[in-house]
Amino acid sequence: MEPAELMAVVENVEAKRTKLMAALPEARESAQILTLLPRAAEEYRVQIDLGLDGDPVAAARGRVILRDLFGGKITMSPRPHGSLWGVYALHPAALLQAGGPRGSGGALR
Repeated sequence: MEPAELMAVVENVEAKRTKLMAALPEARESAQILTLLPRAAEEYRVQIDLGLDGDPVAAARGRVILRDLFGGKITMSPRPHGSLWGVYALHPAALLQAGGPRGSGGALR
């Protein structure tokens, strides 16, 4: 390879490296959010289970959690043969609020 060609390859590789390094913080942040989702879902599941077991405070919190998760409105729609379907919009971003106003604000474990 000629020195000019070699220099062009080196510059190309360095440009790609710079681009990858610039994207690293965004990728790290996305990875942190994705690792929080299962923990948040588990925290919400426990809260809802406590509410179903008769804890009135947990039941109230569970209703708020479900309202956020399902977009605030569930419409009941009768179907043929006597069945009844709930129609709703799912908002999975509500899981990201697990450590927010309803939680302690501390880290999820």
